[in-house]
Amino acid sequence: MGRQALLIANYASPSIGGIERSLDAIAQTLADQGWFVTILCTKHDPALRDFEVLAKDVEIRRLDMANTKVPIIRLLRQIRVFKKFLETVEIGSNSYDIVITRSLSAATACRYADVSHLHVFSTTSEMERKGLSKSDGSGWGVYRFVKSILMYSYSKYSSILEAKLLSYNKAKTFVFSRMMLRELTRLHCLADSLPRVLSPGYDEELFGIEKKRVGKSFKRKQLLYVGRLAPEKNLEHLFQAFSRVDLKAELILVGDGPAELELRALAKKLEIDDRVVFAGRASKSLAGMYSSALFTILPTFYESFGQVYLESMACGTPIIGIKSGIGVATAADEIILHGENGFLVEDKSIAGLAETLEMALLVDAARYEKMCLKSSQIVAQKYGWGNFCKKLLNVGAE
Repeated sequence: MGRQALLIANYASPSIGGIERSLDAIAQTLADQGWFVTILCTKHDPALRDFEVLAKDVEIRRLDMANTKVPIIRLLRQIRVFKKFLETVEIGSNSYDIVITRSLSAATACRYADVSHLHVFSTTSEMERKGLSKSDGSGWGVYRFVKSILMYSYSKYSSILEAKLLSYNKAKTFVFSRMMLRELTRLHCLADSLPRVLSPGYDEELFGIEKKRVGKSFKRKQLLYVGRLAPEKNLEHLFQAFSRVDLKAELILVGDGPAELELRALAKKLEIDDRVVFAGRASKSLAGMYSSALFTILPTFYESFGQVYLESMACGTPIIGIKSGIGVATAADEIILHGENGFLVEDKSIAGLAETLEMALLVDAARYEKMCLKSSQIVAQKYGWGNFCKKLLNVGAE
């Protein structure tokens, strides 16, 4: 067996979130370059197997862990199970030649086990806190007070672990966007040993295969969201804005998650349930769904990058995102050229998002065709996992 790589994250395939898909893509890219890759994650679904071969030279190992909804307890359990695994294997010439982490718990486990690794940040502790706080508004009295204390403890502990990771001399750190670099620099007053910015890629085999049928997409007027159905994804905001757009259009949601029942109820309350489609995971037909959509939208206020942007553009479909500003930290304005490959929402208001949705739905055919072409050109020129992995490994070899 040749060179071996260990990739560690909290969750992996078959979940279809951006982190999970990027993990699969990095693993496959390394395998294509002659590496044998092991993906290590926690087993969040009892129905999943402990061990599975995903592709040639790519395997996944899922570690048993008692599940919990309490973030700080979940973080501690993840650190423990990852550390236990790392202490039972050889790192170096006898086993794994390189370790790549994609979660704070995985990186912390490496630090506790004294393992050199490359860490690719998926978010910051503050961005995660702000996202999770959107799901912390239920309950009253003592229950809500306890939840707020637990959330505060989780946020503070995560921030401490993040600072220690950034100063750990056996870790080399990376981010996908300049916004992430600014956030980490601001939070931890970084002056040196700054994370490197590496643009990610997309699955070139899965996305971009089908030629964009511009006329069909233009006629169907479908807006697409791909990702978890969770409070931090700001889908309530999107529903409110969509309900204000008095145009014949559909909103397709690809994904599942804890907020699905609440979102179905909200769609009914807003009287848009006949125009909102809950498509489930639909991972096998995702490329076709991107290609059929008029625009893909990511309505989050806190997003370290946004893998769906690249996947959508690869399929020739322009994108909509919320620009960084007051109360918003996203990389949308690093990816979207307003009016060229999509539209930027200027602020976090429902009215602003509704206005942008209407602008997108009323775009004329000639301009839309140019936007589709520009989307494909940008993603082909700027993004690729092959280039990402090459730069990552070069830094790792320094």
